[in-house]
Amino acid sequence: MQDNFLCYDLVMNYERYQGATGGIVEHELFGSVEINPQPLVYEKFRNAVAVVKKTQPFEDPSDPDPRFANDLHASVAELLGILDYKTLKFYTAVSRSPHKKTSLDFHHGIDAFFEYEAPNGQLILVTLDVTTGDKDDYKANVLIRVPPGGIDPNEEKDAYGEILSRSAQAIADIIKTKTTQTLK
Repeated sequence: MQDNFLCYDLVMNYERYQGATGGIVEHELFGSVEINPQPLVYEKFRNAVAVVKKTQPFEDPSDPDPRFANDLHASVAELLGILDYKTLKFYTAVSRSPHKKTSLDFHHGIDAFFEYEAPNGQLILVTLDVTTGDKDDYKANVLIRVPPGGIDPNEEKDAYGEILSRSAQAIADIIKTKTTQTLK
């Protein structure tokens, strides 16, 4: 699924401290979907993406509600020089229930993704995974490490800005690379 040379591991040096669980941090950063209470079944990647796209908590995926997701979307759009935000969409795969995950999250290791419609009409997907701990093995294109307690943009402005900036740059670089590859 992923091209190894396109994977970024955004390692930040943080002191370890007790804090919110990974699921809570994922929800705070990306928002969460409402899924059926049926048993989790494996979905092929394309199907898992389609299910997640239908269950978004925000009305417009080009203007996501959680602050981090919105700031990240705007930063990526700015780095790519996108004027029409509708061509760049953000989707969360995080579930509201800590005991119930989406297939995209559980089976494919994807917490969220961006979908960019390139000028040639091709859809480019960049997948994200958030972790609050040590994680060396991941399936997403971009791994975003945050402190175990999450990150408060009002109290930790520098750290928030650095995570946001590095994440946006990694996503924009992947989109640029994939767009260039398709135009050759």
